[in-house]
Amino acid sequence: MSRLCLAAFVHLVLCTLGNGKTVIPRVKWAQNKDLLFISVMVRDLKADTVSVQLDSESDLRFSAQGKAGDENVLRLPLRDEVKQESLKWEIAARPDKWGTATFITLGKGHAHRWDLLTSSKKFKGLIDKDWTREDQNLEPTEEMVLFDDAETVLRLNEKNFNKTIAAHSCLVVAARYPWCSECKSTDQIFLKASAAAKAKGKKNPEWKKVAFAYLDARENKPLARELAVTCSYNCEYLIFNGSPEEEPARIKSQHEESKLLTEIERFLGPAVREVTSSEVQDLQVSNGTSAVGYFSSKDQKEFRSFRAVAHQMRGELVFAASFTEGRQVVELWNDGEGPFTLKLVDFSANKSVLENWLRQRSLPLLQDYEWSKRETYERLQLPIAKLWYDDSGDEQLLLTVNRTVTAVAKELLGRMAFVKQKKSMYSYELRDYGLANPEEFPAFGIAENISWNARKFALDVAASTSEFWSDPSLSRAKLLEFCEGV
Repeated sequence: MSRLCLAAFVHLVLCTLGNGKTVIPRVKWAQNKDLLFISVMVRDLKADTVSVQLDSESDLRFSAQGKAGDENVLRLPLRDEVKQESLKWEIAARPDKWGTATFITLGKGHAHRWDLLTSSKKFKGLIDKDWTREDQNLEPTEEMVLFDDAETVLRLNEKNFNKTIAAHSCLVVAARYPWCSECKSTDQIFLKASAAAKAKGKKNPEWKKVAFAYLDARENKPLARELAVTCSYNCEYLIFNGSPEEEPARIKSQHEESKLLTEIERFLGPAVREVTSSEVQDLQVSNGTSAVGYFSSKDQKEFRSFRAVAHQMRGELVFAASFTEGRQVVELWNDGEGPFTLKLVDFSANKSVLENWLRQRSLPLLQDYEWSKRETYERLQLPIAKLWYDDSGDEQLLLTVNRTVTAVAKELLGRMAFVKQKKSMYSYELRDYGLANPEEFPAFGIAENISWNARKFALDVAASTSEFWSDPSLSRAKLLEFCEGV
């Protein structure tokens, strides 16, 4: 316990033992879309005793001495999330009929209208609305959730969470806030998918293992924080694999039932295939990209990390495990390239090290970029090299350019990601890279990451663009020099 906390505790004990008593002060509150305005009223307030804090659960804590030495203590469990760093407070210059106010301002975690300041019954009759500060243009939000009465969607909470996950090898969870309008727009699809999955389960034993559930993130705030539930424009669902201890995978919501079911289908069956040493070569031949881990046993912490990453990356590459006392490595084969080898001791229980290593080496050496792939490249944490090409130009030249850039991408695999973009779709980007002549194709540039405001660098080739690219040995050497120099 810190000295400050100890002093506050002793102060409270002394007050309690003395003539004063501990009381709950009156509260008034108001709001606009982004902020909460809370006034805590104390008669005969002693300004130098005021303490205002947000605890780790985002509960508001207030204490101060008032009339006759009374200790005014408030621990207010707030209805919704607030921003920890937003707390500000000041003491009013003059008292009103309830005493002197301490004005507290808090930033909302999500910009929306709160229906209540707290859902705790303990404060009934002690909290009033401050209509003088309320933004009365805020419209009430419809908070009825479609899943509340749905037979095919389970209701998750902190009490049944572990038990429900353990009972299903594939549990799809919509963790959402009841006021979120974006989630409401996809709830009907989620509900239809849950009914369709149940129907599939009557014919297919794999689908029989799938269940759908809903978690109210506001009513279960500690659990929602643990699961890193957020509210954003793109709603997402959590997929658990039967183990409450393992981090869930995340998939985007869909506006078509069939697309959501296709996404979920990736999670049917085990995340990791078990293979013998003799089967490894067949696996590498029959699958374009695969990761094979060699472990001593399934109890090994490195295998648990491997399995957890496999769950996160389902559909991106094939994961297999061979159990032997010999080799202790993970091998990655990328469309015939490899193997790339990572020792188990180099990641151990650190799943993020293994996941980053795999992601940075498992993408195609050079592929057409589309907006739908943006999230994939955001996860890489690598510079992005871009080739812009004229999709209506010289096909033979384009073939030569592709071979040259692919060769460079192979040399820099794991250090830089390479994509190509059509002139007809992405030529507007060229000026952002500072190319002297943004109308010449093929063109080449590098961004430090995929974000729109990343630093960008352009390769200005010779006076004749086609001359530069038509000499593979020269262009390859120049490209490699440019990439390594950025």
